[in-house]
Amino acid sequence: MRCVTLLAWLMCSCAVPVPVDVVGDGEQGVVLACNVLAATVDACHRATDDEAWVALCDELGGDFASLAGDSLDSEQRIVVPLAPGMLLLGIVVSSEEGVDVITVDVTGGDVHSTGPASSGCLLRVDRRMCQIAIVLRDPEQATERTLAVYSGLD
Repeated sequence: MRCVTLLAWLMCSCAVPVPVDVVGDGEQGVVLACNVLAATVDACHRATDDEAWVALCDELGGDFASLAGDSLDSEQRIVVPLAPGMLLLGIVVSSEEGVDVITVDVTGGDVHSTGPASSGCLLRVDRRMCQIAIVLRDPEQATERTLAVYSGLD
């Protein structure tokens, strides 16, 4: 399988490159960008249109409040909760049996934590017809958890 490395941007106090490895995916645009934003995030959330995005930004508050006016255009946005102490290492995108699997690699914190998180990883993803599974993984601890599976979009 051919691996392609793309760069996304992690935006906190400063922009830092975050590697996004696309493994075995014949399409481009699986992950357009990735940002970590401060907010209270209780679970994975997806917005597929402008109205849902505004509602989600209002619900999450924090850094998301300033993004409510951004149009989704031809993308969808997925918010992945990051527990306190978690640091984003990178994103791995693969296609398995017709499902795009977006694995968010982190270190620190607990991938099995189900309480509210203090930040959210915002994934900006092209609208895709296949399902998308979101997996949170700590490669150092060899633990992972599937957070959500979303249907494809027309």
